[in-house]
Amino acid sequence: MSNGRLPKNFPTRKLKKIIKDKGFELENTDGSHANYSKNGCPYVITIPLHPTVSIGVLSNTLKIMDIDRDEFFEIIRKKKKQRIRKREK
Repeated sequence: MSNGRLPKNFPTRKLKKIIKDKGFELENTDGSHANYSKNGCPYVITIPLHPTVSIGVLSNTLKIMDIDRDEFFEIIRKKKKQRIRKREK
């Protein structure tokens, strides 16, 4: 995953955590989609509530949050290290 390409399918639960960590809050759920917003951001992030999101949804969400690919992979690495540390305790 660190070859610079975004994954074709990315776990929705992980994306939701990244969205929340960036200050976006759940605005509402409409059917099978969740809408997140943030004060000062003119866009609403809409993600489907499926087990994974497609590369297009992931790419668009990262653009709205102003996260480039390198930063995305760094976030993923940090979260993986945190999970490993929790397991070791």
